[in-house]
Amino acid sequence: MPCNLTIEKAGDIVGACAPQAPNIDTTLPAAGFISPFQQSNFRDCVFRAVLNEGCQIQRGDVPIGDATTLRAVMLAIKAAADALP
Repeated sequence: MPCNLTIEKAGDIVGACAPQAPNIDTTLPAAGFISPFQQSNFRDCVFRAVLNEGCQIQRGDVPIGDATTLRAVMLAIKAAADALP
């Protein structure tokens, strides 16, 4: 399956992995991903969902950290998918 990750789909993926977040500008800790373990689980959720869309990004393409917003994750996975050959 070819990779055709739209920004809307990237937003849907991030939202599905962080359903408790009030909005896309929420940081990972504010979305409930406080510990490194929780942030890693969020990264894995996003990574697997992007792979399921047919995009072979790297796990490290999904940013995590206390200052990371859901919007930053959405934009990063879109950019990583767009960089694919």
